[in-house]
Amino acid sequence: MSWHQVYLFISFFTIGNKLLLFLLFFFQRSNKRFNKLLAFIIGSAIPLMVTNLLNYLQETEYISLMFVGNAGSMLYYPLCVLFFHESLKIPLKTGWKFQVYMWGPVAYYLLLMIVFIFILDAPARLHYIEDIISYRWESRLALATMTPIYFLFLAHSVYFLIFIRKAHYLTVGFGKDHLIRRRYRFVRTFVVLLIGLSITMAIFGLFDLSNQVIDMLLVPVFSNILTLLIVYFAFDGRLVQEESSSFQLVEHRKGATLKPEKGVVPKTKRKELKQEIDNFFEENTAFCDSDFSLQKMAELMKVPAHQLSFVINAEHGQSFSELLGYYRIRRAKSMIESDAFEQLTIEGIGQMVGYKSKSTFFNQFKKNTGYTPLYFKRRITENSPGATGAE
Repeated sequence: MSWHQVYLFISFFTIGNKLLLFLLFFFQRSNKRFNKLLAFIIGSAIPLMVTNLLNYLQETEYISLMFVGNAGSMLYYPLCVLFFHESLKIPLKTGWKFQVYMWGPVAYYLLLMIVFIFILDAPARLHYIEDIISYRWESRLALATMTPIYFLFLAHSVYFLIFIRKAHYLTVGFGKDHLIRRRYRFVRTFVVLLIGLSITMAIFGLFDLSNQVIDMLLVPVFSNILTLLIVYFAFDGRLVQEESSSFQLVEHRKGATLKPEKGVVPKTKRKELKQEIDNFFEENTAFCDSDFSLQKMAELMKVPAHQLSFVINAEHGQSFSELLGYYRIRRAKSMIESDAFEQLTIEGIGQMVGYKSKSTFFNQFKKNTGYTPLYFKRRITENSPGATGAE
C-alpha cells in the first residue's frame, strides 16, 4: 500500500468517524450542555480534515476553504476550554484579554478569507494557491496563514498547563470516586494529549519539516486518539449520563469550597440532613417507584431539592442517580436472596425496584456488585444449604 493510499484512508476514516460521533453526542438526551460541547469539539476538526484532503488532492477551486478549516482548528481550543471549565465547574474569566485569546484567532482566519476573496488580484491568488499546494510559504498571505498557527499551539499549551494545575488544586479534597475527581482525571489525560499534539505540530511547523506529514498523517492520527479518549471516558466513566453537579468550585486563599447554586447548607446541618437521607432510604420504599426523582424525594422529606442535591454530593460523594441506584440494587439483592420472592423472575425484581428496562437494571446491578443479577442468583443457589447437601 502506497503512502497516497494510506493518507486517503486515514483522512476518509477520520472525517466519517468524527461526523458519526458528532451526531451521537449532539443528540444525547441527558446532560445536554456537557454532551453538546463534546459534539462540537469533535465536529470542529472536520472542516480542517476536509480542506487538508482537498489541498492534498490539489482541488484548487476549493482553496478558499483553507481559511474555514484553519478557523475551525482554532475553534477547537476555545471549545476545549469551555468543556474543561464546564466539566469541573470552574468559573470562566470574563476580561476582554481572555475573550481575545479565545475567539481572536477564529476571527483572524475569517478576515484572511475576506482578503483572499475580495482584495487579492488574480496573480496574488495564484501565487498563494501554488504555495499551499506545494507546501511553500513564500507569499505574504501564506506566511500570515500558517505561521500564527504554530505559535498559537504553544500559547494554548501554556494555558492548559496553568489550568490543569489550578484544577488539581481545587479538586484535590474530593474522594477518587467522586464525580468531580473522575472528571478531573479525564480532563488531565485530555490536556496531556492535547499539549503533546500542540507541541509536536509546533516543532514540525516551525522547523519546516514535512507539512504533508502534518496534514495527512499527524493531525488525523492525533485527532483520532483524542476522539477515542473522549468516547472511552465519556461512556466508561458514565460522564455522558451523569447529571451536572449542583455546586461549583470557587477559589479562595486557603483552598476550595463547595458552593451550591441556591445557597450553602451550613456545616452543622449537613450531617443531620445526611442522616435524614440515609433514614429515608432505609425506611421508605418510595424510591422503588420508576418515576422517583430528586424533586419527589424533596417533597416527601419537606426539604428543598437543591439542599438535598448539595448534601448528597458533598457528604455521600455521589450524585443523586448514583445513590438511588445503590439503594435500588441493594433492595434487589435482598429480594433475590429471599425465599419470599423466589417466584419472581430477575426482570420482575428489576421492575419492582424501579427499573422499566431490563438492560438498565442489569447494567446498574453489575456496576454496583460486579456481577450480573443472573450470576448473583446462581451463586446464591449454589451456596445455599440445600445445594450443599445435594452434593
